[in-house]
Amino acid sequence: MKIRSFALWMLAAWLALQLGMLVGCESSEAKKFVALRKTLITATEPDSPKSIREAKEKVSETTDVVVRGVIKARDFDPFEKDKSVFTITDIVDDGHDGDPTHNADDCPFCKHRAANALMALVKLVDETGNPYPFSAADLLRVKAGAVVAVEGSATFDPALDLLSITAKQVFIAQH
Repeated sequence: MKIRSFALWMLAAWLALQLGMLVGCESSEAKKFVALRKTLITATEPDSPKSIREAKEKVSETTDVVVRGVIKARDFDPFEKDKSVFTITDIVDDGHDGDPTHNADDCPFCKHRAANALMALVKLVDETGNPYPFSAADLLRVKAGAVVAVEGSATFDPALDLLSITAKQVFIAQH
């Protein structure tokens, strides 16, 4: 009888230890995400955000930018899976003045404007300049289609016609 209760006690202790290790690992990663979110996400939208087009035109004068866009990459996933890098697209005025019957997905004019909207690559980087090794979707808790304002330092690659922004802060507009 003593051996049986000792075995049950040992099993319970082992299970408690395993559960403690599992919870400890999850909470350390969760704590890291919370700390990063606090440094990356701002609760207030930065003053005077520009379109990607406007920022692209000014990047030769200053690399400091504040850009407003929608997380979107045309027909592709805007998020990289194992890097904190995502794509935003200029917000396109659909020109339909709030028509409740309008469906942009079926409108050839809206499709054309969206296909020609400029895109920017946004990178969330650590102190060494490398993107964090996890998806920006998880880090920022956002999905494709979210409107964001990104404040950071930009470069423009004319060969790709692509603005790249190393983000200092990201504002996520509420839907």
